[in-house]
Amino acid sequence: MIGPICTKNCIRRDIIDKNSESLRLIQFLRNEAHRFGIEFHRLKRSNALIDSQLFKIPGVGQQTVSKLFTHFKSIEKIKNASEEELVTLLDRGKAKKIIEFYRMTKKK
Repeated sequence: MIGPICTKNCIRRDIIDKNSESLRLIQFLRNEAHRFGIEFHRLKRSNALIDSQLFKIPGVGQQTVSKLFTHFKSIEKIKNASEEELVTLLDRGKAKKIIEFYRMTKKK
């Protein structure tokens, strides 16, 4: 089996043998670039957790913030979540604290 390699603006595809060292090198570089991109995205997302304004709410810690971000994926979705949605993940007391916190910050 052979694998085609084509650059951005190519008209002709160069065919490389499936077992060649050249193809393995190109695949390795592709995999490393992909791994690097994924790690960068994970780091960026974890930094959003660290800088989260949710930590300003008394009684809300790392585990609660992680649960919320895992489920809702963004701070905007957490802000717009109803109490019922939050109660499915947290106890009612924490859910009320989060809702009150965002009501107070909207008034400012």
